[in-house]
Amino acid sequence: MITASVYLGADIAKDTIELGCPDWTLPTALANSPAGFRWLLKLLAKTSSPVHVVCEAAGPYHQAFVTALHDAGVVVSVLNPPPVRDFARSRGLRAKTDALDARLLADYGQTMQPAPTPRPDPLMVHLDDLVTRRAQLVADRARERVRLQQVSCPEIRRSLRGHVTHLDARSSGCWSASTNWWRPAPL
Repeated sequence: MITASVYLGADIAKDTIELGCPDWTLPTALANSPAGFRWLLKLLAKTSSPVHVVCEAAGPYHQAFVTALHDAGVVVSVLNPPPVRDFARSRGLRAKTDALDARLLADYGQTMQPAPTPRPDPLMVHLDDLVTRRAQLVADRARERVRLQQVSCPEIRRSLRGHVTHLDARSSGCWSASTNWWRPAPL
């Protein structure tokens, strides 16, 4: 006999994860840290029903949590926020708090039964990190070039030129033919 999944909503912020589940009484929040993940995984290990965690993509804040769930074999769905907001509006929910969002995510999971998010390929995660870092360096370089045009103080101009040169070298990186990977330029 197949047991239905219990959907657990997790509203993820930088420091905390708010939990919501209509089927269980849970502490409202846990730390968004390895200790908090271990606490939740111990709690989930005691359940007799399969658990499906539903959360929204929250910038970098959800990544370690989702990795911990994948490592423990817990099914997790990472959702884009707009469809969840549309779902909330369809239910007539306008208020937005972490506790309400966590319950809403659990309700969304139960109603929509989203597909599990597969574990990301480590090489793709690494490549994404490199691309993100390069984009940050390019943006920093553009800001420093604008500042360079706006200052007249020689010491600041020298500092800005040096920083732009450094950012030019770091953002260009190099392609390694032996590994087929873009590598950041050395410091």
